[in-house]
Amino acid sequence: MQPKLTPEEIQLLRQLNERDRQALGGMPRPPAADGLQALGYVVVHSPNSEDLLFSITAAGRAALATIDAGP
Repeated sequence: MQPKLTPEEIQLLRQLNERDRQALGGMPRPPAADGLQALGYVVVHSPNSEDLLFSITAAGRAALATIDAGP
């Protein structure tokens, strides 16, 4: 059974699914990223001391497909 995601987490998954990756050039980390990272739905990389790079995983794409398919 898939965990219930917040609207913010679903929105972030959709954004990452469209672009595959999202870089935050000095912007704060979105709160939704923590829960998604803990679930293995996103991976966070830090290419340098100022930036964060978010990538959606195969598990994240599968969860999003389940959400979009509906009940």
